[in-house]
Amino acid sequence: MDTNYETNVNLDALSQTKFVSKYHLLRLFKKYYGQTPKQYLIDKRLEKSKVQLKNGVSVTETCFAVGFESVSSFSTLFKTRTGKSPSVYQKEQLSRSEFHEEF
Repeated sequence: MDTNYETNVNLDALSQTKFVSKYHLLRLFKKYYGQTPKQYLIDKRLEKSKVQLKNGVSVTETCFAVGFESVSSFSTLFKTRTGKSPSVYQKEQLSRSEFHEEF
């Protein structure tokens, strides 16, 4: 999931690659990571989206590049988790980088 965060990863596929039942995998994953695979994947996608936004990639391009299927659901989730919409976050990050370039 760390390297294929943009693809749709599901529990059935993960359990088949690890040769365990999906329920056992879910329990193990939650035990070691403290969250479900889906929550982990969402966190990874949001982490990657922040990098894309800091680099000036549009909100729409970022949304689909990191694996979300809807700009509105991406924006809502991003705002819920960060307290800012993706576009506000991006503007703040870009203005910070411009400020640091001046000094």
